Amino acid sequence: MNRTKISPQILAAVTSSLILVSVGFHTGWTSPSLAKLSAEDSHIEITSDQGSWIASFMSVGSIFGSIVGVPIVDRWGRKMSLLLTSAPLFIACLLIAFATNYLWLYAARFIAGFGLGIIFTAIPMYMGEIAEDRLRGGFGILITVMQNTGSLVPYAIGPWVSITTLAAAGAVIPILYVVTFVWIPESPYYYAIKNSPFRTEKSLIWLRGTSDILEEARNIEKNVSIEGNSLGTMLELFTVRSNRKAMAIVIGLLTFQQFSGQAAILAYSTIIFDEVDSGISSSISVIITGVVQLVFGVLVIFVTDKAGRKPLLCTSMALCSVFLLAEAVYFQLRTVGSDLTGVSWLPVVAMVGYLIGYAIGLGTVPMAMTTEIFPCEIKAFAITIGAIYLCVAGICVTKFYQAIMDSYGIHVAFYAFAAWSALGIIFTVLVIPETKGRSLREIQDQLRGSSKSVRL
Repeated sequence: MNRTKISPQILAAVTSSLILVSVGFHTGWTSPSLAKLSAEDSHIEITSDQGSWIASFMSVGSIFGSIVGVPIVDRWGRKMSLLLTSAPLFIACLLIAFATNYLWLYAARFIAGFGLGIIFTAIPMYMGEIAEDRLRGGFGILITVMQNTGSLVPYAIGPWVSITTLAAAGAVIPILYVVTFVWIPESPYYYAIKNSPFRTEKSLIWLRGTSDILEEARNIEKNVSIEGNSLGTMLELFTVRSNRKAMAIVIGLLTFQQFSGQAAILAYSTIIFDEVDSGISSSISVIITGVVQLVFGVLVIFVTDKAGRKPLLCTSMALCSVFLLAEAVYFQLRTVGSDLTGVSWLPVVAMVGYLIGYAIGLGTVPMAMTTEIFPCEIKAFAITIGAIYLCVAGICVTKFYQAIMDSYGIHVAFYAFAAWSALGIIFTVLVIPETKGRSLREIQDQLRGSSKSVRL
C-alpha cells in the first residue's frame, strides 16, 4: 500500500470535534453565570436550590441523550448524528439569551445536555473509525482539549458581558461547526455496516489521501462482518464474569472521579473565589483554572503510555486529596474568624493544584479505560451505561455540594471530596488492572483470569 497522508485524517478529527467546544461552553457557562444570577441586581431571581438545579439539569438531559444516542448513531450515521446535535446546543443558547425566569434556564440546560449525551456516544465512534492505528491514540486528546477550550470561552468573557451576550457568543459555535464539518466524509465503518462498498472506498480515499485503499476496505468489511455475527447484549455485561469485573472497575473509577467534586467545584468556581481575598479577582482566578485544565489536559497525553494508568491515577488522587484538604482547612479557619491575611493566596493555589492533579489522571483515565477493558461487541452498551452513571453521579455531587454548603459550610464539602479522593487510591491499588502496553486481547485474558491478575 502507498504511504497514506495524515492531514485529511487530522482535518476530519479536528472539524468533527469542534462540537466539543460548544459542549465545553455549556459546561463552563455556569461558573460566571451562577454568580451573576445569584447577585441582588440579577434580572432573573434564583434561590440557592434553583442555582444547583441549573447546574445539574445538563446532566439530567445527558442521561436521555445517552439512551437515544446508540440507535441514532446506528440508524443515521456518526456524521449525521453529530451534525444534528448542533441544533439542541444552539437552541439552548437561544433559550438562555431570552430567558425571563429560571424555568427557561432549566429547559436550556436540559436541551444542551440531551445533545451532549448523543455527542459522547457518537464522537468516540467517529474518531476511532476514521483514524489509522498510528493516529488513534493522539486523536483521543481532542475530546478533552476541545472541551477545555470551549470552557475557556465563558471563563474568559463571561465575567465582563451580560448573560445574553455570552449566550449569543455560544450560539455562534454550533453554526461554525456545521459549516466546517458538513464537508467531511462519513466513517467508512458506517458505510461498511450499511453494506455500501463503493461509499466505504470513497470515504477511505478521502481520509487516506490515496486511491490504494482496497486492502484496508476489505479488512474493514471483514471486521464488520465478524462483529455482526458476534453481537453481544447488554445482559452479557452482568452475566459474564470478566464483564462484571470490568463494569465494577469503570463504575468505581467514575464514582471516585465525580466524588472528587470537580463538576461542583467548576460550576461554583466564581462563587468560591468570591468568598476569598486572594488579591486576584474571581474572574481572573477562573480564567487561570481554565488555562490549567487545558494545558495539563494536553501534556498528560504524552506521558500516559509511558507512566501507565495506575501510577497516574494514584498520583492524581493523592494530589487531589492534598489540595482539597488544604482548601477545606482554609475555609474552616475562615469560618471561625481566623486571620488568614498571610495565606490569602492559598485558595487559588490549592484550586490550581487540584485541577492539575485531576487533569493528570482522574479527568482522563476512567473513560479511556472504558474503551480498553470491554469486548468490542458490548463496548457500546458499556459506554452508554457509564455515561448515564456519570450524569447521575454528577447531579448527586452538585446537589450534595449545594446542600452541604448551605447547611454546614463550604469546608465540610471540601473535606468530603478530599476523603473520597484518598479512598480512590486504595481502590486503584487493589482493583485497577494496568493496561499499559497490553493489547485488547491481553487485557481481556487478564480480566478472565484470577482476581490476583486483575490487581497487577
